[in-house]
Amino acid sequence: MANSENRISMQKPTDIPYTYVIGTGWWCSPRPITWKPIQGDDCIRSREFHRLWYYAIDKYTCPEKICIVDSASPIRPEMADDPRLEWMSLNHNFHTYHSPYHEAFDHSGWVKSALLSAYYALMCEADYFIYVEQDCLVRGDGWVDAVVNQLDEHVAAGHPGWMFGDGRNGCPGNHDIQQSLFVIKQSHLWPFIQRLTPRPKGPSLMAEERFSTQLENYALLPFGYGRSRRDFSLQALHIYAQHWTQDELRAWCCVEAADNEKKGRSDLNKALRRATSGWISF
Repeated sequence: MANSENRISMQKPTDIPYTYVIGTGWWCSPRPITWKPIQGDDCIRSREFHRLWYYAIDKYTCPEKICIVDSASPIRPEMADDPRLEWMSLNHNFHTYHSPYHEAFDHSGWVKSALLSAYYALMCEADYFIYVEQDCLVRGDGWVDAVVNQLDEHVAAGHPGWMFGDGRNGCPGNHDIQQSLFVIKQSHLWPFIQRLTPRPKGPSLMAEERFSTQLENYALLPFGYGRSRRDFSLQALHIYAQHWTQDELRAWCCVEAADNEKKGRSDLNKALRRATSGWISF
C-alpha cells in the first residue's frame, strides 16, 4: 500500500511515557456471508478496508507493534511497509460464534485473535494491550492517552486493569459490554489470558458474554460508540465505531479530510486518498 517514507507515524514524537501493542484479527472471504445477519456495508469486510483501518491506526496511535492474527483467510489485506506490523496465521479458519461450524473448536477465530495478540503484547512487555477490531475505526487526537489515564485511575481505585466499551447504550445484542475496542493493562494481561483460555462449560457464549462473566469490575471506555449509533456524532472529540455503512464512511472521510486541511497536513490527506483509492469516494 505505502512505503515507509509515507508512514504518518514517522513524524510523531517518541517521548510517550508508556508502551503498547495493538492487536486485531483478520478474516476476508470472496464469498458473501449467508449464515448470519450482517451489519454494515460489504466494503468493511474487504481487503481494501484494511488500508483505512491502518490509516487511522497510523495517524492517531504510536504502538510498539501491531499484531494481526489471521484465521487462515483466503484473502490477505494490502499491507503497509511498516516494521511494526506482525502477521500471524492460524492453521485453520476457526469461525465465529455465529458460524454453524465453531462448536467443533475450543474457541472461535475472534477469541483466538484476542488471546494470541494479548499474549504477544505480554511477551513484548508492553505496558498496555489495545485490541481494535479489523472493521473498527478510532479517531481523535489523544484517544490512547484518554483510555490509558482512565484505566490507570480505575486500577488505582483497586479494580482490575481491563476496559471495554459500554454495550448498554443502544448496542445490538443488549450486552453489558462490547469489544470493538478494549484495553488491558500489563499487570492484568496474564489473568485475562488465564481466565479466557479454558473452554467454558455448557452452551457457547458470545465474546461479550464471556468477558462480562469472567472479568469482573471492568472499566468502560470514556467515549462511544462501537456498534451503537445512539447519539452518534463524527464531531465528537474521540470516537470508535464499526459496522460502517457507505454513507457513514464517506462522512468519516470528509471529517478526516477537513481536519487534516485545518492542521495544514497535506501529507495526511495524501495518505487518506491512498487508503480509499479505488473503493470509496468522498
